[in-house]
Amino acid sequence: MSDYSILISKHGETLKNISVDKNITPYFYMTSCDKVVVNFDAFVHSFAQELSPPNRPKSCDALVYLDTDDYYFVEFKNGRLKEKTKNEEDDAVDIREKLLSSLLIILDFLEKSIKYSREKFNFILVYNPDNANKGQKSKNREIIKNRMYNFAKLRKYEKIFLKRISINTIAEFESEFVSKYCS
Repeated sequence: MSDYSILISKHGETLKNISVDKNITPYFYMTSCDKVVVNFDAFVHSFAQELSPPNRPKSCDALVYLDTDDYYFVEFKNGRLKEKTKNEEDDAVDIREKLLSSLLIILDFLEKSIKYSREKFNFILVYNPDNANKGQKSKNREIIKNRMYNFAKLRKYEKIFLKRISINTIAEFESEFVSKYCS
């Protein structure tokens, strides 16, 4: 049994269910993909529980392995983009931490190196543009633009830690990923 199959057997869930935002009624699904993938948050929770760290590491929402021999971390961001406050990280910093922690944990689990991740691992941030500036006044659209720029800074990890990093709206994710790999 492959390492991915082991993860699926313990932490498998549909990408659609992983993408759900239960903070709104009715629940909002960020994808229609019924492909069973690894609920990476659940895997990291069990992985960290065995190590008993003082704090559970942050993690990406899902890990997808494709027949192309590539892995994809997927992070869904449905809500309003957080404004950085004195005691709070902004979303770009939070997502960077999720990505790097997830990468280190999966490489440890697979007993692989960073070289392997450069060849096989990708990251997709999926966001809802309709909610990105919800509640923001139009004068704050520049703040939203800056946050998207900060998300784009994640691309600096391409070719160093990961093969490819993408930032997609829900529609782009459906057309560029789901339509190719989830049908």
